[in-house]
Amino acid sequence: MALAERCAARGVVFRYGLEIEGLAATGERISGIRLAGGEMLAADVCVAALGSYTPLLLRPLGLRLPVYPAKGYSATIALDADSVAPP
Repeated sequence: MALAERCAARGVVFRYGLEIEGLAATGERISGIRLAGGEMLAADVCVAALGSYTPLLLRPLGLRLPVYPAKGYSATIALDADSVAPP
C-alpha cells in the first residue's frame, strides 16, 4: 500500500478491474496495452506481473519466459542455456 501511495504521489495512475486484451508493440518495444472494448493505453514502461500467466500474455510478441506454475512460496532453479526456450 505504501509503495502504491508513493508511486501515485509521483504521478503513477492505477486503474483496477480492467480486462487486458493484449499488448501493442512498436518495433521490439511494448508501446501500450489494448483493453477489452478497444481502448489503448500508451506506456513508456510496462510491468507484466501475472505470475504463471505472464508468459501467455507476452508470447504473442515473441517473448518466451521460463515461468512455470508451482505450489509453494518460491523456488530458485539453475537452468543451463539448453533448458531455456529460444526467443
